Amino acid sequence: MPGDANWIAQLENQRRTSDKNWTTALLLSIFLGPLGADRFYVGRTGLGILKLLTIGGYFVWWVVDIVLLLTERMKDDNGRVRTKPLARRTLPRG
Repeated sequence: MPGDANWIAQLENQRRTSDKNWTTALLLSIFLGPLGADRFYVGRTGLGILKLLTIGGYFVWWVVDIVLLLTERMKDDNGRVRTKPLARRTLPRG
């Protein structure tokens, strides 16, 4: 049934999507990225420590992580992708 396939696709998409807040991760990456705060937040503690010790990979890793978040490619500790929230739609007032 077509409805069942859509439900299964939505469930698979939820399993691939991280439960960490994208906006929080982005703000942490922008403001505290050289200290590894974004990697600690998404559960990648080892990478967070490495980023902290190298001051964000001499700021290169800091920029790469911001780009990874903006392109929805940064993964959390379970390998799930951190995605942007869906845009809220408002109804036109008539």
